[in-house]
Parts: sequence; C-alpha cells; structure tokens
Amino acid sequence: MDEDAQTRKTKAERAILEGLTGAAPTSRDDVAGMLQVLYGTTRTRRGDDGQLREVRAVDTREAARGFGVSQRTIQRWLKGASNPRREHKDKLVTRTRQAASTKRGRQRLANRARRNAPGRPIRVQIRSHQGPTGDPTYKRDRSTRADLSPEAYEELLSAYAETGEEGMREYLAGYFSSGSTDYPTDWEFDDIQKIGFERL
Repeated sequence: MDEDAQTRKTKAERAILEGLTGAAPTSRDDVAGMLQVLYGTTRTRRGDDGQLREVRAVDTREAARGFGVSQRTIQRWLKGASNPRREHKDKLVTRTRQAASTKRGRQRLANRARRNAPGRPIRVQIRSHQGPTGDPTYKRDRSTRADLSPEAYEELLSAYAETGEEGMREYLAGYFSSGSTDYPTDWEFDDIQKIGFERL
C-alpha cells in the first residue's frame, strides 16, 4: 500500500471511529476522548425546550471495571482533575488504537453501537469522494445520506467488524446501489472522509 493510500485509510478509520463513538482522540493526552471511544454511550434526553436530543457520555461504571479503579477515579480522569497512572494510560492508549485497527477492537465498537441503538432505524450520512462508476467525471467529494433499517444497520456493523473501513465502504456501496436509495445502481465510495449515524 502506498503512502497516500495508507493516509486515506488512516483518515477513514478515524472518521468511522468518530462517527460511531463521537470521539477521535488525537493524542495520548486526550483521556476523555479515549474513554469515549472505549466506553461511550448514547442516550436520548428531553431538553428544556421539550425536544429529544442524543447525549453522548462515558459509562463510568464499565470503565472503572475495565481498569480496576473506582468509578470516582474515572470521573476525575474525565474532568481532568487527575491523570491516569502510567500503566492505566498505556492500556488506554493501546486499547483505543486497537479499537479501529483490530478485528476484536472493531467488534467491541460494533457491539457498543448496537447497544446504543437497539432495533432503531439509523440515518447514515457520508462525506467522501463518491459517485457512479459508469461516469467517472461525475465522481467528486460530496455528502450523501440514506436511512438504514435496523437489519441493514446490523449488516453494516458486521461488515465493519469483519474487515474495517473497506468492509464498511463496500457494504455502503452495495446498499446505495441496491435500489434501496435514489442513487444510481453503480454508486461507489473511494474513501470515507466523514461519517455520521443518527437514530431515527
């Protein structure tokens, strides 16, 4: 794989990580971002205006079990009131890196995404270099979106867990080309620059 392809792959993995978890830590000092990747949850809450909103948070109880520390310690890490000891930080960095780069890590992310949207349809929005294969001049950087049934979302997560960003791109291309959307039947994604998932 050449350097440009590797850079695109890394950017795509980061975009997917951010789309699924709401975080894409950029350094080993981003403890809250790494905890969000590993232990993030999504809940629906009613705001002061009566509107339902998705709120992302860290499951501090599960994180505490994962690191063998108290829930209060995790809360202090999240607020920046204290820092993890070196062995905890090393474990946090390693597990965050593995979240997108290993099959086991991707499976954990997919399982968490399933728990955050049980049986709900999902709207996926993708920013990428995309378009129909039959007319390469029509391919360009653009945003597209589609509504996925709970079953289609499950298939997308399974494809991602199995083969990473390539599996997600291939599944989305197949879905967009299947007639389930208003896009041409030869639609493809060359990369993933940004992706978002919204519960419907």
